[in-house]
Amino acid sequence: MKYQVTKVYNEAALEQSTLKDAFCLLKSIYEDPLECCVINDKGGNVVGCFFIYSFNKLWQKHVITPPFLTDVQLTSSCMANNQAQVNNFYHDIASCIADFLKGEQHNYLEIVLPYSYTDALPFLWSDFKIGIKYTYYLDLTLDTDQLLENMSTQRRKNIRDASKQALEVRQISDPQIVYSKAFETLSSKKAKFNEQIVKQLSALTAKESLTTVGIYKDHDLLALSSCLTLGNESTYMFGWNSGEKGQSFLGTFALWNCILLCKEKSQQFNFAGSQIPSIEKFFRGFGGELTPLISITSDKRKLSKRLS
Repeated sequence: MKYQVTKVYNEAALEQSTLKDAFCLLKSIYEDPLECCVINDKGGNVVGCFFIYSFNKLWQKHVITPPFLTDVQLTSSCMANNQAQVNNFYHDIASCIADFLKGEQHNYLEIVLPYSYTDALPFLWSDFKIGIKYTYYLDLTLDTDQLLENMSTQRRKNIRDASKQALEVRQISDPQIVYSKAFETLSSKKAKFNEQIVKQLSALTAKESLTTVGIYKDHDLLALSSCLTLGNESTYMFGWNSGEKGQSFLGTFALWNCILLCKEKSQQFNFAGSQIPSIEKFFRGFGGELTPLISITSDKRKLSKRLS
């Protein structure tokens, strides 16, 4: 095997500052269940890194993509000079990850690879199930007029309608506001979520990592949108609106202003996908590019029950 995956437990083991920053940020959100997996070459040099989230449920070990993230944040440094070498590099990276995951003790595993990693054959050959998930990516290097032009007429109308109202756009720095609204939204959708993760994530709104925009009228909060920035990418985390009749544009306006702030510090915006048709339609209207992501799954839970 050309490369090998090992787990590291503190940022001192990571040489690159970008990896250290990602490690510290994600650890502050997920704490001990987050595992940082480093890819080393035969000389011990770090050539890549990814993150998984492990926990026990009903005495069975689950390994998944960290909650609220679209993928495992896999990064790697390819120094190849031609396409065949590039293909070989990514194939070898996928092979070493498949070998590592196969050796991990787990009852259930589901992780998602970033869109730039498309070679799923090593996982298929290692008896993992391969699936496809989707998200929308928005190019934040485009200017504001281009972003608006790429939107659906309905989203542009939402923004125009909101702009005509006596609304105030504020960047929120109070973690308690973010947590309470995130909790309300997730609970209303009957979503399964870890309250501690939501609380830790909300705490980042006091820093630059989590951008939260609130839409106010007469000092009353009417809508909110929060996005997490990791490196050059900002990802939608959650949103909330008051649900006032005839005010459907508020959610669009909050997210649009959040995107504009993220544009100042990242190059692309990830809408984090959705399996709910109404939410997918909402995201689609912002004009991002529909992007497939490979998911890797292994489910041994039924086998474990039969054996017991």
